Amino acid sequence: MKTKKRLPLLLFFFFGLLNLNAQNYITFGQEYNYNVGDVFETKACSNNCTSTPPNYVITIILSKRYSMALDTIFYNDSIVNYTPPGCMSCSASFSTYTSSFYVTNLNSPSTDFSYVFGNTCPLKDTLIDSGLCSRKIWKKYPDPKCTDTCFEPIMSSSWVIEGCGGGYLTSFNPTGGPDEVDYNLIYYKKGADSCGFKYPLISGIDNLSPLNAAIKAYPVPANNLLYLQTSIPINGVSLTLYSLTGNMVWTSRYESLTCTITIPLNNLPNGMYALLICLQDGSHLLKKIAVAH
Repeated sequence: MKTKKRLPLLLFFFFGLLNLNAQNYITFGQEYNYNVGDVFETKACSNNCTSTPPNYVITIILSKRYSMALDTIFYNDSIVNYTPPGCMSCSASFSTYTSSFYVTNLNSPSTDFSYVFGNTCPLKDTLIDSGLCSRKIWKKYPDPKCTDTCFEPIMSSSWVIEGCGGGYLTSFNPTGGPDEVDYNLIYYKKGADSCGFKYPLISGIDNLSPLNAAIKAYPVPANNLLYLQTSIPINGVSLTLYSLTGNMVWTSRYESLTCTITIPLNNLPNGMYALLICLQDGSHLLKKIAVAH
């Protein structure tokens, strides 16, 4: 009888210990568990993008190596940075470069959180098992029960993502202004696992592709018609024309591209455009198009 009475109590303490040992955070090693070929695309925006255009950044992991003690990881990456024009007469900003960084303290809880200055409320945190597709998210945010000013407080949260980095932030200021910030991961690809939506004007840029030499677009600048000519037969081609602000202005699909096709431009304003060429095997190419009537 005594043994039977103790069993439920022992089980209670056993499962209690399991819960105490359960990890309720994301470590630096889990956050930066990158592999060569991983792709991440982020979007940064302030004041709801009403005063300035958003900034898009694509990061591609080029190399990875561990220190001799296996406590630090060194990465090299390639960065594509793009900001659409902020007005009709403005120019887009585009740059590419490579960089290197390292991650240490792999078993320690991540500290890559961003917060709005001026909020003195204590922080809450939560671990979401499937916060982004199949990825865990560790989020921190000010205690919603706390009011640190006489006015409605700035509401913000910051988070890190398993295998996808951190420092992501969203904030809302009831009075508006520069404190309204959003920095989000909008797309990732890790091996066969991918999630989100890529911004088309930068995700397809690949001027080194063999297709770039095989497909010609003319005249430059184009007037009312753009001619697209290929020197090799191409099956399953999707063509989409975008303005530099990301709006789709024309699209069409062809089962086979073997000769010259025409793209109407007579209804488009003068300026720069981007022609995204997608093939059925998943490869793609971006061509910059100038229109001048």
